[in-house]
Amino acid sequence: MDMPAGPPGDEEAGRAGRHGSGVAGGAGNGFAEVQARLAVMTASAASSAWPAQAEAWAGAAAASSRASRGGAAGGEDWQVLPPALAWRAAASAFEFLCVGLVLGLQSGGLKEVMSTMYGRLYWGLLQLPSPPSRWSLWLLLGCALVGGSFGAASKIFTGFAPPWNPVQPWTAWGCLPVMLLVPGLLEELWFRVALLPATGEGTSEQMVLWSAFWALAIFIAYHLNLIHARAVFRDGRLLVLAALLGVACTGIFYGCGCSVWPPAVLHGAAVWFWIFCLGGYDFFDDD
Repeated sequence: MDMPAGPPGDEEAGRAGRHGSGVAGGAGNGFAEVQARLAVMTASAASSAWPAQAEAWAGAAAASSRASRGGAAGGEDWQVLPPALAWRAAASAFEFLCVGLVLGLQSGGLKEVMSTMYGRLYWGLLQLPSPPSRWSLWLLLGCALVGGSFGAASKIFTGFAPPWNPVQPWTAWGCLPVMLLVPGLLEELWFRVALLPATGEGTSEQMVLWSAFWALAIFIAYHLNLIHARAVFRDGRLLVLAALLGVACTGIFYGCGCSVWPPAVLHGAAVWFWIFCLGGYDFFDDD
């Protein structure tokens, strides 16, 4: 039995509903396709940008490490001379001129320079150290306090690392006797024993002070000469510490009876301690 047809309005509404559901279904499928394509594009962009982002992070970490030391290896903000060869040649010329002037005035003429140096080196090596005088110990303590405070504030000391637990323990302990010899013994034979009049020479106090001043100036210029090409040797912070070390070694030299051995041990041990315990190795490693 046939059912009676409904009103015309109901039939038109049914057709409109079926057409709307078809459109909605098509729109839903299109939106899902767009989402899938966007996900693929995002993943591709992320994979291509990751190496660049990783490189940027690595560069930022390196910059932060350099900033914690007050700059890149040697500290660009503390450079006292440009890296040109002419400047280091000028420092070498100043060093040798001052050596000739100091020894010439102490010896009374250039002819006596060699004999004076030979006698000082001979007795400086053979002289056994006497117990240090009280004033030399106070001077040593003062230089240590000033140098430690300055090194920490200027970030040339980057923190304490015990030498018995470094990455390569044999490197630190193996270098200790080497540094006691160079720079310790050899530099002290030149800058303290050869250039400074011993107490037994009968030199006036004014000549001793004058010689100590110029020996210290020569010692600082030595770190800027032709054989010191690394940027760390032009670092003003290192030169300040070198000046304090020179003052301390001069005091110990006179305070222990003009023997080379106490200032040699002090010099070599101080350089070794900075390089292997206070972060000084980084300034040579990154140069």
